[in-house]
Amino acid sequence: MIWHSVRQIRGETKTIQFIAPEDEAAFLDNLILDNHDTLLNYACVFLNNYDVAEDAVQDTYLVAQIKKYDLYSSPKPAGWLMNTLKNIIGDIYRQRKIMAGFHIPLDDSIVTTDFPINPRIMYEGIVSKEDLDLLIWIYCDGMPYKAAADRLSISLSACKKRIQRAKIKFRQALEEDGTY
Repeated sequence: MIWHSVRQIRGETKTIQFIAPEDEAAFLDNLILDNHDTLLNYACVFLNNYDVAEDAVQDTYLVAQIKKYDLYSSPKPAGWLMNTLKNIIGDIYRQRKIMAGFHIPLDDSIVTTDFPINPRIMYEGIVSKEDLDLLIWIYCDGMPYKAAADRLSISLSACKKRIQRAKIKFRQALEEDGTY
């Protein structure tokens, strides 16, 4: 069976003539079987996840089925499959980049419990609000001592001393309560 395909290539209209295989299903099956391992290995290298790589290869086969006449007209069908896979991997990278903007990193303590713990609620009243805020900034939020000192408009040494005193008060309150 002879097929004709009209394409725009660099501003020129070209008619490409190709012969479709007699048994299209067998052609696609053989092409897929011959190239499956190569495509899967390639996808695994770039996607770092076997399941996602397998999905990308399956999507490649789906595109090949939908655009089979473009595949037949290609002088190198295996290369056509590889280029299609590269485009699908590019789409996955773009989706990951978009999703990375919505990622909210979780604190280890939140992951290991069934519900998020708010240290302000949990330890309210054990030490003064100012001392608790300072401890949360340093030990929960990871704020550097210098930034905490600047936030409180005090010197770095005064900030360190205040943190030391707040830790002692906090530990004493927990020991009295029997929690520590």
